[in-house]
Order: sequence, then structure tokens, then C-alpha cells
Amino acid sequence: MKYSLFGILTCSAFFVAGCADNTNSGPLTIARTQNSERQNIEQDLKAKLFAIEQSQDIPSISSGVIYDGKNRVAASFGTLERNGDAKVSNDSIFQIASLSKTLTGVIIQSLIVEGKLNPQENISTYLAPELTTETKAQFNGVTLVQLMQHRSGIIDEDCTVYRNRAEAEVVQSGYSRSTLVSDINGIDMSGRDVDIFEYTSCGYAIAGLIAELGTGKDFDTLLRQYVAEPYNMPDTVVTLNDAQKSRLVTAYNKRDRSEAVLPYIMGKASPGSAIYSTVHDLLNLQTAQIKAYREAENTGNTNALILTEDVTSASLRHDAGDALFGSGLIIMPHPKGPFYLHDGDLDGFASVYAFSPENEAGIVILSGSGGPWITNSAIEILVDVIDEHQNNFTH
Repeated sequence: MKYSLFGILTCSAFFVAGCADNTNSGPLTIARTQNSERQNIEQDLKAKLFAIEQSQDIPSISSGVIYDGKNRVAASFGTLERNGDAKVSNDSIFQIASLSKTLTGVIIQSLIVEGKLNPQENISTYLAPELTTETKAQFNGVTLVQLMQHRSGIIDEDCTVYRNRAEAEVVQSGYSRSTLVSDINGIDMSGRDVDIFEYTSCGYAIAGLIAELGTGKDFDTLLRQYVAEPYNMPDTVVTLNDAQKSRLVTAYNKRDRSEAVLPYIMGKASPGSAIYSTVHDLLNLQTAQIKAYREAENTGNTNALILTEDVTSASLRHDAGDALFGSGLIIMPHPKGPFYLHDGDLDGFASVYAFSPENEAGIVILSGSGGPWITNSAIEILVDVIDEHQNNFTH
């Protein structure tokens, strides 16, 4: 492993009491062990983030880890803007880029659980009020689950907000509902292979529209109703209020970290690309999601946080081999057991959200400047957290 922070625990100064006398196994020893574990994880997380900040010249980074399914530590480094005075904290706000798809997946799955959407239904059924007769016929046979798993035949070039964007250009124009509808009606599905994986943010813009049409509510309201309120995520929004704007991190171009870039204004493409959140909020969601996956494994029951009941195979871009794509969540094979994750990387903001239900561990990293380092570092830290926790209870 390139970076190993948490290492194998030995009878260090933190564990003298427990190692000196193996008969001392009462509540006091357990409390000391738990406190030592927390101290080690917290210290090593801070060391890792500081090393990243220095080596990658990251102006702002915020991260948190979960262990034992419920315990957590978090740390942040940097300032809200380069050379500024306001420090980044666990409640600093970042745009989460394509990690937005996980939250949209929770909304769609919530509507499925409530019976308002059917994953096997043709998307033309839900989009019917906005479709021309010709387009409606073209989408027959394309299901909601295919759309969510990036195998609908729809590609990013089908949405003008992505098609017209130049390389490294920050989108500031927004994306109206009328333009999205016009784009959908302009899609020509002839010659396209449905059921072949092709990652598409445009597909999630369409999924957001389906959620709106299926409920009569706008996406901002659905995000609040099905994500922010149930999981105590008050800073997870599409549009920031004035108080939240004061906690927004300034992003910097990952190709030139001296160049500040504005947040993306994506309008109706926000479900796939432009939700805001904090490490604090995302750790709340992740804690609930780990619990949901554990309960589903033990009881067979499912709920809105299980986004991988139906999956499709595809290759990951992180050189990790084949992965399974669910509805806004990826299953990545790993020797420590499958990791469930999604990440995001705009030209400035970057994010990664990964957890292991089997090990009841997880990690969130939000950054004001991205690059390949972020997901690689997250996986390495998650593995080390798992090793730390396992070793804590085998010594």
C-alpha cells in the first residue's frame, strides 16, 4: 500500500494497561481500548490529510471516517479560500459533483419503495406528458433501472449542457426544464445499443425530471424530503441560502491550483452533477446506509438506501477491475470485502464516498481541488481504518 497510516497495533503506550495484564478485561479496559482506537484513527486521519494538503497543494480538504458502524472522526485542513483567514471545518460546504448521483439514487429508490415509480417501467411512461409521439415510441423498451445504471443508450451529448461544454469550462448558464425537455425530444435512438453500459450524467438529469413528473414536486423539494430531512443533512441542497454561502469553499482548477473557479450552475442537470453538501451531512447518510445494508444482509428486508439490488457490470476507471453499477452506487471488488462507493470530480470540487457494510466502516472526502489522488487516498484510508479496528480487538 502506497500510504499506510493506521498500521498494525502493538502494545504501544496507548495499550500498556491492556497488554501488561491479560486478566484485566473489564469495562475500564474496554473503554481505554475504544478511546485509544479513536485517538489513533483521528491522529492518522489528520496526518494523512495534512500530507495530502502539502504534497498536492490542496487549498481545502475535509474528511471523516466511520468505524464500528456508528463511531466517527472527522478532520479538515486549509481555508475557505487560498490565503484567506476562515478555516475549513467539518461543516464547510462543497459541491459534490457526480456524487450527486448517489443522492438522486436515494430519491428514486424512495419513490420505488413508496410505489410511485417502477424500476422496470419504460421511461416513456413517466416522461409521456413531455414527449412527442415519435420520441415516446423511441423510448419504448428503455426502463427506469436501465437509465439509473447507465445502460439506457442515452449519452451525455444528448444534453446540451454537457454537449456544448468546452474542456475545463465551468458551466454557469444553468439548464432549464424546457431545454432539457427539448433535448429529450431531440434524441435519436436509432442504431443505439440499449443495455450496454455507458456512464452518463445526462441520464441522471432525465431521472431527476422523471422524479418531478412522478410526484409533482421540484427536485429541490424531493432532495429535502427524501434525503436532507430523513438523514439530518441540513446543508445538502441544490441552491445555497446566504448563510450557507458564507461557508462555501472556493474551488481551484485541478490543472492549475492557483486558479479559482466558480461553482457549477447546472439547473436541471444538478441531480447528476451539482448538489452541495458537507462531510458532516454525508457521514450521517453513510451511517444510515451502512446500517441499512447490514440489516438487509441479516433480514433480507430492503429500504430506500439499498441502491444495488439490481446491478450491471462495467469497468472502473480507477484500475480496480470490473465493478457493479447500481442506481447511483458502485460495488467495487476488494480483498477486504466489497466496497460501495461513488465519487465526483469537476474542474475544481472533488468528492468520494465509500463504505464497507461487512466491516461497518466508511469514509467521505471533500476537496476544493480534485485529481486521481482523491479516490485512491480514500480507498487506502478505508482499508487502514478496517485494519485498525480489526487489530484493536485481536490484541
